[in-house]
Amino acid sequence: MKVSYSDVVSFWRCPYRWYLSRQLGLRSAAPRTAANFGTVFAEVSRRYYANWPSRPTIDTETLSHEYDLDVEMHYLLKALWAEYVTWSERNERWDEIWPEVSLEVDLAPFGFPGDTFSCRLDMLARLGGEWYVRDLKTTSRVNVKKVDLDPQTQMAYPWAVEQKLGLDVYGGSIVFVRRQDP
Repeated sequence: MKVSYSDVVSFWRCPYRWYLSRQLGLRSAAPRTAANFGTVFAEVSRRYYANWPSRPTIDTETLSHEYDLDVEMHYLLKALWAEYVTWSERNERWDEIWPEVSLEVDLAPFGFPGDTFSCRLDMLARLGGEWYVRDLKTTSRVNVKKVDLDPQTQMAYPWAVEQKLGLDVYGGSIVFVRRQDP
């Protein structure tokens, strides 16, 4: 069985909902505007960091069409991306960046033969010989109580990087891209 951090959290929150969605494949009929926005923002970020330290201009118009964002979400993406780029140019001094890193760790050595843990990191970055995990979150509100103890960024991702890539992760950071739903 292949399990991700999201699977574990989903099961922990509501086993019955997890069963309906993950085992039976039933999905909510509600629009996934927020999830689509997060996916598009992650793709913009991946393209931006793909040839670090070069930082290309990203065509948010084309991405909005590719991911079928409505007009309001397109303008929100454009505005938030411009703010993010300004912040990035002022604050980021990474030596090396690996955007969008996918990992699968065999869990057999830990007593779970045939099972794997899978995850996709938004970014793995090195500064002065130390590696950091970066997780981008697009959200309309930030719960500061959860930020310091985010187990996904602080424990699960660094563990997977160590197991699969043999790199010691010095720390993790969560970048909240705050948005308002239209």
